[in-house]
Amino acid sequence: MLVGKCDQLVDAYHAGAHDLHSLIDMRRELAIWSYRLSAHTKDVHGQAGLSYLMRKYRIAESIIDARASDAKKAMNIMEQEALKMPSVIAAHKDEIRAESEKEDLKSKLTFVKEVLSSMNQEISVLAQEARTTHYQNQGA
Repeated sequence: MLVGKCDQLVDAYHAGAHDLHSLIDMRRELAIWSYRLSAHTKDVHGQAGLSYLMRKYRIAESIIDARASDAKKAMNIMEQEALKMPSVIAAHKDEIRAESEKEDLKSKLTFVKEVLSSMNQEISVLAQEARTTHYQNQGA
């Protein structure tokens, strides 16, 4: 929902020219949704870190089980066997998904900031034009 709302606002901005007041309203909305998205991104970063730890835990768990059944087996062989365990493979897939989501949200936030910057520039230009036009109309 958060990403969708930001996308919707960016699409509306991109759709065409806007007057000063509608741009200010769009910028306010996008800034608020960007703030909410950044809070969600923080949670996703935490989940990515936890998924990394879970993968490492599954590997260690598999090595401990292998060591218990054969204490003479070489560590590098146990590590290679652990990487083939279904629980480790599943944890690795979860880690990849979490990292991907984290990176997607980071890039989305970066580009939302770029759009906000573009809006600020456009608002500045329109405000300057409005002031200049106002003064020009007073002098005529």
